Formats: sequence, C-alpha cells, structure tokens
Amino acid sequence: GIPLTHTVITVSANDLDIGRNSRIVYSIQSQKLAGNHFYIDSVFGTISVTAELDREQTDLYELIVYATDSGEIPLSSRAIVTVHLKDQNDNRPIFVQDDYVGVVSENSANGTVVAQVNATDSDVGAQHNTVNYWILSGNDASRFEMNVQTVK
Repeated sequence: GIPLTHTVITVSANDLDIGRNSRIVYSIQSQKLAGNHFYIDSVFGTISVTAELDREQTDLYELIVYATDSGEIPLSSRAIVTVHLKDQNDNRPIFVQDDYVGVVSENSANGTVVAQVNATDSDVGAQHNTVNYWILSGNDASRFEMNVQTVK
C-alpha cells in the first residue's frame, strides 16, 4: 500500500493582504468517503496519507479543503481535492474451488480437455489481475499441458 505520511498533493492559496491578514491556515473540513485517511499541514498545505488506502475498497477520495486568512474577521476560500488511487498488485489469485477432478478415457485424442481450473484476482487492470497457471507436480511424463494464462 501507500506509505503513511506519503505526500499526495500540496495546495496553495494567495492572499493580497499584508501582515497578519495575509497569513493563511489550511484545513480539511470534510473527507467525504475518506474516513479521515488524510492530513493537511496547516502552514504549508501539504496533504498526506494518515491511514492505509486500498484501491479495491475505495478508488476515489474527495476532500474539501479551506484556506483561511488570519484577519480579525477571517476570510476563507474552498477547494475540492479529488484523490484517485492507482491499483497495486496487492491481492493473490484465489481458486474458485479447492479441488478439481479430471476424467479422461485412455484412448482420448491429444488436446482433449481433462479439467478446467479457475482462479480470480481482485486487483484491477490486466497487469495486476492476469492469472498464470502451471502444473507443478504429477506430470513427470509430460502427458498433460495447460493453457498458462487467463486475463479477467
């Protein structure tokens, strides 16, 4: 996953006032669908991750960020920061069933399908959810072969 304290983005605002009135304080007022997974540095506007993020659970986070000046009557501006998560290969493939049984006649032609196995991977995108299959044992005479890749 994404390391905690990883910087996602830095927001910036300008205030044309001078002195104390131009000092800006940043805050996150709402973390819609974000569950307090983000922190903003109140001085620099740097938004960072404070909790583990998982693309398979939530792929988009929406933060409502405020820049507020330090005037006697504070004025503020609002921005919406949308964070889209890229997927990582963080889930292993899982077979649909635990055991598979194949039956074949002894006089079957080469290429006869004996069994079909199926596994799924909950990662997103072909580079992360391609499942490769191998026969690891029990095929010493090389009488069986397998289609090694399925993309879902």
